[in-house]
Amino acid sequence: MFNVAYASDANYSIPMAVSMLSCAANLSGHEETTFWLISDGISPDFIDTLRSRIERINSQCQLEVLNPAQEISQLHFRDYKNHLNRSTLLRLLFPKLLPKDVTKLFYIDSDTVVVGPLPLSADHHHSPAAVTAARDFGTLFFEDRWPDLEGTKEGKHHYFNAGILLLDLDVWRQENIAESLFHLLATTNRNMQYQDQDAINWFFQGKITEIDWTYNLQTAAFTFTGDLRRKVISQAHELGYAESKRHEARIIHYTGPKPWVRGMSDPFRPAWWKALSKHQPVGIWKRQKMKARWYRNFASRTLSKAW
Repeated sequence: MFNVAYASDANYSIPMAVSMLSCAANLSGHEETTFWLISDGISPDFIDTLRSRIERINSQCQLEVLNPAQEISQLHFRDYKNHLNRSTLLRLLFPKLLPKDVTKLFYIDSDTVVVGPLPLSADHHHSPAAVTAARDFGTLFFEDRWPDLEGTKEGKHHYFNAGILLLDLDVWRQENIAESLFHLLATTNRNMQYQDQDAINWFFQGKITEIDWTYNLQTAAFTFTGDLRRKVISQAHELGYAESKRHEARIIHYTGPKPWVRGMSDPFRPAWWKALSKHQPVGIWKRQKMKARWYRNFASRTLSKAW
């Protein structure tokens, strides 16, 4: 059994659905898959439509929805006045909420689209590490926030992106890792502006197993401008690595401009709209005979509020 996890509030329900449906369409082989969704206010009608579309795309897939209202209400979210809200912390609830027989979990952020075959290779899927993730392109910049992190100045410590994670839930449960991360976020004086991603990197420094960018191609690497772009170019090996993975991507992660926001330019934008058009996650064309151009305007007005 392959277990895939998403977490979303109502604002991100459509991007989440696009990602989940594209994932179902790209699952290789005949392994049964359960999608686990932590919902923060997503409507039952939307979830019913999503479930039926998943089963239509891939009969080996099923959707299980968690509505942990009490746990969500107790989340301690420190607002750093950036694009993140409390939904980013929802992924830390999975070890507690999922059945104990779910021991390996593949978590995917909602601002993604799956464009290549999954799941991970057997070597990755059976990794003994508590966390497996791809390096974040922000590795080039985070030393300015954490100058005292051991090995940072020597380039010995890498910063990882939490948008795609393979988690060993047995380890998380045995060592109460989620509780430790919540405590760190609530009590630290450090700059944790990327919330649980920062906490995971700080807590697991030197202990994260790395996967390459084919499973988490971060679009921000191709959209930096000005001083950031010059700094990226100065790290030619990092930029070359990103370019080499561009056409091998299995999961595109929109860490730069969001593809549904009007006026945003991104070379990976068409992949998201192609997935939306193909899977029609909310079925609005069939029910209301709405066309894609109307939906683009709707998405630009509605979804940009979340970003």
